[in-house]
Amino acid sequence: MVVKRSEVDLYGLRPTWVEINLEALRFNLNSIKTHLPDGVKVMAVVKADAYGHGHKRVARCLQDMGVQDFGVAIAEEGQKLRESGITGNILVFGGCYPSQEEIFFEYSLVPTIYDLATLKAFSKVAEQKGKQFSYHLKVDTGMGRLGIGPYDIHKFLQKAKSYKGVELTGIFSHLSSADETDLTYTKKQVSTFQEVLIDNNLLNDESVVRHVANSAGALLHKGNWFDMVRAGLSVYGIKPGNLKTPVPLKPVMSFKTKVGFIKKVPPNTALGYNRTFKTKKNSIIATLPVGYADGLNRLLSNRGQVIINGKYAPIVGAVAMDSILVDVTDISGVKSGDVVVIIGEDGNLGISAWDVGNWSSTIPYEVLCGISARVPRFYI
Repeated sequence: MVVKRSEVDLYGLRPTWVEINLEALRFNLNSIKTHLPDGVKVMAVVKADAYGHGHKRVARCLQDMGVQDFGVAIAEEGQKLRESGITGNILVFGGCYPSQEEIFFEYSLVPTIYDLATLKAFSKVAEQKGKQFSYHLKVDTGMGRLGIGPYDIHKFLQKAKSYKGVELTGIFSHLSSADETDLTYTKKQVSTFQEVLIDNNLLNDESVVRHVANSAGALLHKGNWFDMVRAGLSVYGIKPGNLKTPVPLKPVMSFKTKVGFIKKVPPNTALGYNRTFKTKKNSIIATLPVGYADGLNRLLSNRGQVIINGKYAPIVGAVAMDSILVDVTDISGVKSGDVVVIIGEDGNLGISAWDVGNWSSTIPYEVLCGISARVPRFYI
């Protein structure tokens, strides 16, 4: 249910929750569109439960905004999108695993193809069903993961002509380092992709969608857009590489909890598992009902911060499965039930997914995707 922030109802629930701002999501999509030339489409990447934001609400919102292309990692995610009412094109980046062909046909999913054996398997099923299916071909320009090598594309295309019931409708690659300030490798990848297009006329047909830019490529590298860009991190309001973007973005997710229990402790009091923190003075310690089972990385132990009553409070002691401790000694008036911001803003203060990622030696992708399903999402 979409509610106003003031109407988030936690009655009967543990007071730990996530707020998803759909207006910010709409803002980001429009902001990205203003940066692109006319005719360049935006694919919304909604894999991993829309980066932890909830695929059903997010995808529906974006579809209502006119998005016609969606990207997921695995067929099961595509199936869930269809069951949620998504009618546009759904590209499965990870391709098709053995015996999954039926899922692709039943839910009209577009597979990523990077080997002839998989294409042959699809062709066989297509002939059995008397249906045509489309696919996107992936070329490896330097990521080193899935994809056909640039010099093998021509051979693949020639062989693919003999397979019935299959139609090439897209070709793409993936940039490995587009969020770095040194553009050398990104330019090399784009150049390789362009050479593949030049060397194979079939790939320049109007029916074939060409795409290489992820969020970083779309926003930080002008002119690498081709026919479509894939907006993942950026549509959720997170800056690629934490670099300045040419258009504004608004974070979509806020992660919050409430103060549970407060106690006063004397100097030299050990806190949490394995006594990794000891107080240096008379202190006031608050227990918060959120832990690593909810997605807080244990590396936040004695490193991370939260916001309470308009001030930062450090996490002290080890992050436990279901709770953390924070030092509120220097924050006046803290009481049980006060709202705590883990990710988000409170007045002039803020904690971003990049901040949490830096404190826990990871990236915002992992921070967002790691917030577990036991944390309820409220859409505002």
